[in-house]
Amino acid sequence: MAKKVKNADNQSFSNERVKVDAMEYFMNDVFQNYLITKTHLDTKINWLLGICAIIMGLLMPYIIKNDVSVSHFGLFVIAFASLVAFLLGLLSLELPNFFVKKTPEEDSIMFFSRNRIRTSLEIFNELKSIKSYDDVLRQYSITLYNLVERNIKVKNKLFKLGSHVLFIGLVAGFVIILISLFV
Repeated sequence: MAKKVKNADNQSFSNERVKVDAMEYFMNDVFQNYLITKTHLDTKINWLLGICAIIMGLLMPYIIKNDVSVSHFGLFVIAFASLVAFLLGLLSLELPNFFVKKTPEEDSIMFFSRNRIRTSLEIFNELKSIKSYDDVLRQYSITLYNLVERNIKVKNKLFKLGSHVLFIGLVAGFVIILISLFV
């Protein structure tokens, strides 16, 4: 149990400090979970890029040939799906401005924007405006919301679209190649 300590102004602050410490640990864990999710998503995107690059690199010599067979068309479908998935993966690694909202839902002191660089005086004034612990929580929640809405959600949609395109292209290409073997 926390021991109450009196400061010079005769105010007890020990219980409040325990509450603040617990909240800081909780907020740190929440933020770390979002960062781990973002890092995991970036790793999956890198794997998708690598797989697509290998497929395109292996199929390029066969596609360049002027063969007009059905199996050649199947290879072309696989290579084209790999190219589209590769481009979607590249888009998701560095999101263009037209994929994200022009401005965040709300501005936060913690949110870093490449479009708007704050001066040290602006940062100082924004930090000075925080008067209570609830203001800190509000800034923190805005930052987490912006991280998810402007980064993780969009990247995840592009990754899923790219992986679905690659999967459908591989299945369609292999089906075309199998059909060409029996026809």
